[in-house]
Amino acid sequence: MFNAIYSALGSVLRFFSDLFGGSFLLGLLMFAIIIKIVLLPFGIKQQKNSIRQSKMRPREMAIRKKYAGRNDRPTQQKMQNEIMEMYQQDGYNPMGGCLPMILQMAIILLLYQVIIYPLQHVVGLGADNVAALKTYMSAAAEDGGLGVVFSNAYQEIAMLKEMIARGAETIVGGFKTFCETYTLEGALPYASNATAFSDAVSAAYAAGLPSFDLFGIQNFLAEIPDIGSLIRFPWTTSVLLVLVPLLNFVAQFFTMKLTRKLTFHPLQDEQNQAMGCNPKIMDWALPALTLFIAFSVPAAIGIYWLFNNLLGMGQTYILHKAMPLPVITEEDVKAAEREMKHGTNNSKKIPNPVEGVRSNPNSLHTIDFEEEDYAVLPDYESIYDKKEEESTDEAPDQTRINGEVVSDNGEPNSKIGTAPLKSNKQTGKKKK
Repeated sequence: MFNAIYSALGSVLRFFSDLFGGSFLLGLLMFAIIIKIVLLPFGIKQQKNSIRQSKMRPREMAIRKKYAGRNDRPTQQKMQNEIMEMYQQDGYNPMGGCLPMILQMAIILLLYQVIIYPLQHVVGLGADNVAALKTYMSAAAEDGGLGVVFSNAYQEIAMLKEMIARGAETIVGGFKTFCETYTLEGALPYASNATAFSDAVSAAYAAGLPSFDLFGIQNFLAEIPDIGSLIRFPWTTSVLLVLVPLLNFVAQFFTMKLTRKLTFHPLQDEQNQAMGCNPKIMDWALPALTLFIAFSVPAAIGIYWLFNNLLGMGQTYILHKAMPLPVITEEDVKAAEREMKHGTNNSKKIPNPVEGVRSNPNSLHTIDFEEEDYAVLPDYESIYDKKEEESTDEAPDQTRINGEVVSDNGEPNSKIGTAPLKSNKQTGKKKK
């Protein structure tokens, strides 16, 4: 399945390269533009979601204000759950905006395979043909080969470079002769396929090989940027190669800044902080990762990534101008607070009957026990209050000895009934 996808992407890239005389650079630019156009509906949907989410911002702020000052983990979790519940009621998914980014990363990964295997996916040579051609190029001259030493992992790119540098006459003729005489045990049936292999390579030349050159620098897009190359390559080539990762870093940094400014992500900072990630660190982490990757892959990948970031910034700015986010005012937040309070507090409010209890506790145990809940509780009376009242209404035949009520047998009654206890009623007065 993936080979079919690679071949399809390679054909599209080859088509755009052929439009510009075989320039792989301009082919990459056109490919990036087409991908942005294809994914534009997702960008429009993401902007609409940002507008929708922005309109929910007053209610979100009202919920956060409700839990202000309560920093324990259960309370913060309850606040996040209430916000997510609000999103669900409105049919909004905060993670929906991740789809365009995921698709872009998937396309970059697929394109990476297309670029590092250009003979198979762009030129259209079969895997067996590429394997035979590699054997021919790497074989020693006395064995009829070219004696090329492939020093890096991107061998098909190096083979394409040799094909362009040596020309069709040398490669096609030498390749056919080599296949007819190569008899290494266990190898492909070169002799029986010598004509088919050489004809396929000849057809690739006739169709035109994609050029990895840039500004007259041969095979520039196939080279891997390396700071150490500043002392090994011609100075101009080395500087241009190193500029590719550096420009990617700058473009990725400003892409994130612009996206954060012109789109709406209310939970992003809170979620990052909850996971121990500082948003400012994240602003530098992804560009740094981009820089590292761009130093590890051929320059063609870094240039496509650069095109993608620049086009992404342009798309974000245009969509923001075409569909601007609504401006949220303090009055909007207050209106949301009133609406939330009206929808949840239907009971008549009375003062808190328990003195000394804070109305804004920092614990989840009393988080939902508001003042209106006290209003529906019955007055509480202690059993000792009842005993005290009974003890004051003495029977006619009871007598007192030294101020104490005694029973008929002369034994004093329990003092619990006569002890001056505090009442738990709202009056808070002592019983006489």
